[in-house]
Amino acid sequence: MDERPGASVRDTLVTPSGSSGPSSDDSLLRAIAGAPPRALGPAHLLAPGVVVADRYRIEALLGTGGMGAVFRAVDRRLQRPVALKVHHGRAASLVRLRHEARLLARLSHPNVVTVLEVVVHDGAPVVVMEYVEGGSARRWARDVGRTWQQILAVYIQAARGLAAAHAIGIVHRDFKPDNLLVGGDGRARVADFGLADGRSPGELDDVITRSLVGARDSSVDASPDATDPSALVGTPAYVAPEQIISSKVDARADQFSFCAALFEAVYGVLPFPGNSALEMVGHILDGARIDPPSRRGVPGWLHAVIVRGMATRPEDRFVDMDALRGALERPPTRRAAAFVVGGALVLGAAAVAFGAQPQTDPRCDDDATPGWTALRAPIGDRIGEQAGRRTDADGEALRAQWTRLDRRLDHRGQAWSAAWVTACAAQREGVTAVGLTTMAQRLDCLDGERRFTDALLAELEEPDAAAVARMLESSTRWDDPLACIATIPDDAAENAAAAGSSDRSLTEDTVLLEARAALAAGRSVTANTLADLALVEAQKSGDETRIAAALLLRARTRFEIGQHERALDDATAAVGLAQQTGDVETARDAALLLASAYGHDDPAQSLRWIPVARRYLRRWPDDAARQVELLAIEAGARRLRGERDAAGILLDEADSIAGRAGVPGGVTAKLWFERVELAVERSDFGVALDHAERARGLLEAEYGPGHYRVGAAYSKLGYVYDHAGNYTEARDQHRRALALFEGPGGGIDRRTVLQRVGLAALETLLGNSTQALVELDAARAAIDATGLDARDILAVEAEARGMALLDLERFDEAHAAFEELLHLSEAQWGSSHPAVRGALLNLALTERSRGHADEADAALVQAVRIQEGLPEGDPLAADVYHGYGFALLDRGELDGAEVQFERATAALRDSARDGGVDDGWPALGLGRVALRRDRPAEALVWFERAAVAWSSDDADPRARADLAESTAAALWALGRSDEAIATARAALLDRPGHVLLRAWLERQAPGAAPPR
Repeated sequence: MDERPGASVRDTLVTPSGSSGPSSDDSLLRAIAGAPPRALGPAHLLAPGVVVADRYRIEALLGTGGMGAVFRAVDRRLQRPVALKVHHGRAASLVRLRHEARLLARLSHPNVVTVLEVVVHDGAPVVVMEYVEGGSARRWARDVGRTWQQILAVYIQAARGLAAAHAIGIVHRDFKPDNLLVGGDGRARVADFGLADGRSPGELDDVITRSLVGARDSSVDASPDATDPSALVGTPAYVAPEQIISSKVDARADQFSFCAALFEAVYGVLPFPGNSALEMVGHILDGARIDPPSRRGVPGWLHAVIVRGMATRPEDRFVDMDALRGALERPPTRRAAAFVVGGALVLGAAAVAFGAQPQTDPRCDDDATPGWTALRAPIGDRIGEQAGRRTDADGEALRAQWTRLDRRLDHRGQAWSAAWVTACAAQREGVTAVGLTTMAQRLDCLDGERRFTDALLAELEEPDAAAVARMLESSTRWDDPLACIATIPDDAAENAAAAGSSDRSLTEDTVLLEARAALAAGRSVTANTLADLALVEAQKSGDETRIAAALLLRARTRFEIGQHERALDDATAAVGLAQQTGDVETARDAALLLASAYGHDDPAQSLRWIPVARRYLRRWPDDAARQVELLAIEAGARRLRGERDAAGILLDEADSIAGRAGVPGGVTAKLWFERVELAVERSDFGVALDHAERARGLLEAEYGPGHYRVGAAYSKLGYVYDHAGNYTEARDQHRRALALFEGPGGGIDRRTVLQRVGLAALETLLGNSTQALVELDAARAAIDATGLDARDILAVEAEARGMALLDLERFDEAHAAFEELLHLSEAQWGSSHPAVRGALLNLALTERSRGHADEADAALVQAVRIQEGLPEGDPLAADVYHGYGFALLDRGELDGAEVQFERATAALRDSARDGGVDDGWPALGLGRVALRRDRPAEALVWFERAAVAWSSDDADPRARADLAESTAAALWALGRSDEAIATARAALLDRPGHVLLRAWLERQAPGAAPPR
């Protein structure tokens, strides 16, 4: 107990909730900022070079505290710096830390420190966090030359972070200057949500008691400096009155703590000082706030806002953190000049250091609130009118999409204002000439983001459903204005000093910005025309940074309008120029675009561009979405090369990043689509459907259920049902996808054309080949009307057309279609590429149907030659082998045919495709071999196995008819003639045009065949 004068019973019963001794030293932020050294167990002093959790390589000790030590490390997998906090605690600490990590994983905000994961090293829990150069807000505020305007700008960012936490139901409960990290880039991050979990009154009493005992423990400073409340164990100076009395508090408790910390920061003294923790608590409960000895130039309106936020009764404070932030951002004058004074703010301390007069950027006198909120209101009214004139479902979809888009535009406006204030207020000591350039670049970047937002809103002046849908989709790819104030890497800064810029926003002209906005609104043709003009202007200027940015934008517009090859050329040129000029953003985005564009068609090329893009992924968590997308692309390329295990590892990594960083659903869905592909290749169709539904949920949450992007999930569901042999359900899902693709924001493009081709293939499988040709004719007409660069689509269309014509027994036309397919495939990939196999198999099929056995054999031999050069486990291997087996069977080479059918069965097993519809073909072949060897009983066993594989009503009717003919022949050979005739007649009712089946029946039982 405290034996000093003034101690009382009240002192032993009332202390701040959660202010026990260890907790005060358990701040993630304070440790990173470099807390005073404490004694540490030797097990936690990790030497440089030690690798934690097989991933994080220790580089240096940053600081120590009562609960552990913090190290700077490198994530060897992603090649980025991280901070590791190694705790002394064991099992109990690990549970608490994992709880803390789960809380922070729910937050994705630039003003909240990112906790990546919790691991264990040598039995001790380790928190892995983003690494931020900088220190605590307490240390930052004490730097020479800090003004109240600079301090306010940092705390406004903190208010945004707290508001984000409150929005998902998290109350911090321990906000103080030590739990606010200020990076070298000027961005503030709220840290240490470890006390955000609620406590029962009993637990609170225990915490109170331990706090008081700890405050008097001889192992800590018993007489802390009042100007350094962080030295007090428990730090009660910032705790709300209701938190002292009860553990049941809401977000307004954080508002009290925030204002108490801001009071101290701007005035240099605590609002409720005392010589002990207990004295501070008494003053807080009594509302005995001091008047600061000096206002230090702090305006009256700011003082009034801070005082209101520290009201004793929660209901007398602001309604929420956003309302408090709004009051801090918009003083009565509505002038940013009074809010972010232009003079000594930006470069004052640096100018003093150089012995010059303070320098300012006149742009900092502009208003930090550009008025976008007022511009959005009439847009919303016009969209509401349009929604009212549409059908119920369409109108609701439009309203839902505008609500989402409006929210993102509002977030963008808030982020821009915060970044503008920070860019004008942020100032580090000892700024060099490059530093001065960097400060100007941040404002240039923000200028570009402001003008881009203006252009976006201009696109919505006459809004329609398509523009809203497309802009909502593109919003997940807009740069965050807060990224403009991120630290520029040294190499880019050196280039900037020489070239005058390291950020593409600096040199973006009006035409380029308008092109970006037009593309965001879905006006692709207009965007392409504007991109051409922007490129011409950039080339006239000779500015290679502008040229690279224009090339990248034109690449995007060309992809949108279907000029695939020309887009690839533009993107490749953009990467080269951007690398020469040090334009990190353009190099990153162009390489990512190339990796994605090549992803499904040419995995080798995709893998070439992936490391280029990854080289420029430098910011965490700003680049998290790009990291997830890049990992998904790489997983797809690895899968196509047969590297399934590697693909799965990459997808696990992508999933982990997406969960930790709050990556948008539109991006995260891509990794689940890749999981669908892996599951289908393993014939895990139930798992594949779950993954596709997961992706659909993400897309609907991101864009709304009526958005055209959701069509991709229905298309993927159709893909799964197709491979599972449920062709009816597959067709229904593809029709849902097509309806969305052709809706607002979609239209006639590559997606819709490919969807129609896929539908045609399903119609053929369902016996509706005439309808299939109708769909294919519509696809051809769309290609011709839009001028799509559709060589790859034409190959798919030729295959689907050939299959429909083959099913209609129009063999010569089918042969012509498959010849076109072979020509297109060889022209694109070369004659030995795996993609050529399918064309050869189909061509051989038509040659056999036309009676050209030698031509069929030649095509099959070439397909087998390609196949034998590929690794085991290839999903198409079974088709190649059983196709060749049937050719050998036709020639009477029974032993060779049997070998091929057995190879096909083994290939299905190796590729995890066995046990499904694909088993039918080698079973049919092996049965026919047995039948030709006069072993009808053995043949019947194989035919029954094929019948099981093709038992679904959605199985290929032609395949079932082929099987019925062979089964009838085996039954006839066994003397079961009545069963044989019944089998043949039943099959002909489903497939009356099957020539071979009808011929067999007429031969064995003349007049028994049903009429056509």
